[in-house]
Amino acid sequence: MKKLLLVNIISRVYRLLSPKQRRRGLLSLAGIFISAFFEVIGLAMILPVVTVALKPEILETSQTLKAVYEAGGFEDADQFLLALILIMLGIFLFKNILGLTIIYVQAAFATGVATDLSRQKYDYYDWKGFQTIKNIDSGDYITNVRNIPTFFGQSLLIPLMNLISEIMVITIILVTITIYDTKLILALGIFVGLGFVIVYRLTKNRAHRVGVEKKVVAPQILKYIQESLSGFVDIFIFQSQDYFKKRFLDLKDREDGLVRQVAFLNMVPSKLNEVIAVSGVVFIFLYSMFLSDNREGLLTMLSLFAVAAYRVMPSMNRILMYIVNIKGHVYTLDFLDRVHEMPEEENLPDPQPISFEKELYFEGVTYQFEDAETPIIDAIELEIKKGELLGVIGKSGSGKTTLIRLLLRLYREQKGQILIDGKKLDLSTEKAWIDKLGFVQQQVFILDGTLAENIAFGTDLQELEEKKVKEVIEMSGLGDFLNEQPEGIHTPVGEGGSKLSGGQRQRLAIARALYKDAEVIIFDEATSALDPKTEQIIIQAVDQLSKLGKTVILIAHRFSTLRSCHRIVELKKGKLHASYTYEELMQLEKDWIAAAKTPV
Repeated sequence: MKKLLLVNIISRVYRLLSPKQRRRGLLSLAGIFISAFFEVIGLAMILPVVTVALKPEILETSQTLKAVYEAGGFEDADQFLLALILIMLGIFLFKNILGLTIIYVQAAFATGVATDLSRQKYDYYDWKGFQTIKNIDSGDYITNVRNIPTFFGQSLLIPLMNLISEIMVITIILVTITIYDTKLILALGIFVGLGFVIVYRLTKNRAHRVGVEKKVVAPQILKYIQESLSGFVDIFIFQSQDYFKKRFLDLKDREDGLVRQVAFLNMVPSKLNEVIAVSGVVFIFLYSMFLSDNREGLLTMLSLFAVAAYRVMPSMNRILMYIVNIKGHVYTLDFLDRVHEMPEEENLPDPQPISFEKELYFEGVTYQFEDAETPIIDAIELEIKKGELLGVIGKSGSGKTTLIRLLLRLYREQKGQILIDGKKLDLSTEKAWIDKLGFVQQQVFILDGTLAENIAFGTDLQELEEKKVKEVIEMSGLGDFLNEQPEGIHTPVGEGGSKLSGGQRQRLAIARALYKDAEVIIFDEATSALDPKTEQIIIQAVDQLSKLGKTVILIAHRFSTLRSCHRIVELKKGKLHASYTYEELMQLEKDWIAAAKTPV
């Protein structure tokens, strides 16, 4: 083990914990110390019981036992022995009840820490924002948010606390034995120490390598399973089942091999140390028979060695097993340390309200991706009036979607500013602004729940307003669909909205925005995948939104979608290129078509 590795791990764990968790951890360690103390008392009670049972006459020669015998008013050795046995039984019963209680407290502490770290990791990704989320693999996301905190709690924090517990127990036992008999501590040191060194050297680096490899394999397996589900149709059409199955099973075999290695490494300490402990007993026994004249003294030492080994050897086994577990999961600390990149809550500005009564304005707004040579949005100037129905057009890569993502605060402008009624949109006003937004995109996110749950998105069922749900269903054009459902607004929509048509999903998204009381509703290519008839229904719903006084921003690929727009702006290379009425845009389209037909 690396020098001071245990101290380093404890220090890193300590930094991860909140002040309240640190206090709970210290209380748990205090409980561990008390439990260790009673472990030693229980072990110490075995010796007088065995001694009095084998040699009752010792009550005459041992001043300590004689004093206890006389103070208790016992009439004979058998009565005294029975009392000792009952006391020993009571101590063992108490220490085990105490031990179980402390184990439960430890488990509650560790799982509580794991849950809190999951929350912090969840918050970390929220803080990193959309750019990070869209680039991270879903398997990695699930592993980092759910699995790594769980592994940290179960396979590092609990073993670490148990390791400290066992070290306390062994330290107290060894100090006590040293005071009682130095020859016995020498024998234990030779055999127990030898076993520890041998086992540790056999397992010292394998556990860490296995743990790191499991971290790599687990998210890949999850990713392949998800791909097999989401791509089922394509896999079926291309008859690629064998390829995807083999890809999954190869990784599963690799994971199974790692599990086998962990199981083997966990069992090595107990098996090897058992052999070494028995070897120690045999050595003392043979020495007493063939090389020593003081058989009685050495047999007494043999009894003491057996009693000490009875408790020490299992502790050594557990210590080695805990070390294997800890080394196999040290990697979790590397991932969990990153939650401290987040700004402290007290350093964030206090949320401020923001009103939208007149206009929002993009003032010199610029945004450029890290790997791009030029900005995708370049010093754009754009005013949008309250209640306006604005169309946005432009070729692929012109910056339409980025413009919307800036408004949605999925991206943040790198230069310039967005003004809402003259007030800058920043971290203090961002939450209030987002509360005013509704978003309808081409691929609507649908929960695997009911119609009502999807419309009242993110609302607890106890707080759901059924009357309002029904009102926005009518307003969004889903009334006929609702009337056909025996379960009404509590109709399940299926995973990913599998029971809904494309148009119904778009209208559900509109209903979701209306339930939120959104003042600004943004459509990002929402009708691109719809047939003309369904598209017309959605356009009618958009007209209704405009009549309700909503500000609507409509990104569209087909010009026919934009006929109700008050104004249509065209983006080109990240800049505002032109502004049209619908009639002007249609005339321009005719001119383009005529020019394309004119022979050169």
